[in-house]
Amino acid sequence: MTEPSDEEFGKKPYSFVGAGRLTSLLWKAGSEHSEWKYRFNIVRGPTVLESFNPLFEPADLSHLVKLVQVMASVIVDDGCLNADDRERLRTLVTDLDELTVRWDSAALDKGER
Repeated sequence: MTEPSDEEFGKKPYSFVGAGRLTSLLWKAGSEHSEWKYRFNIVRGPTVLESFNPLFEPADLSHLVKLVQVMASVIVDDGCLNADDRERLRTLVTDLDELTVRWDSAALDKGER
């Protein structure tokens, strides 16, 4: 089985997701007859006064967790992962969901929302 080339991943991404000011493009390469491979990037989006920024801030960390949760959900829902990877990502999604729900509850308790 050969690895998909960088050129295959250079084609149009199949999904665009985000959380806060962080965004990610997801690519998928391969075929039904070989194992599908996924790749992604993460960038910090611009404000009106800046361009895309490769540097992150501490406040971005909670958004990074939420972005990983969304990315994992999208890849699992795509349905092309092998069973082991799909189960591992489902577990990750569930664990991160529990964490982000606790964060949201704590923010509500503090009156932040």
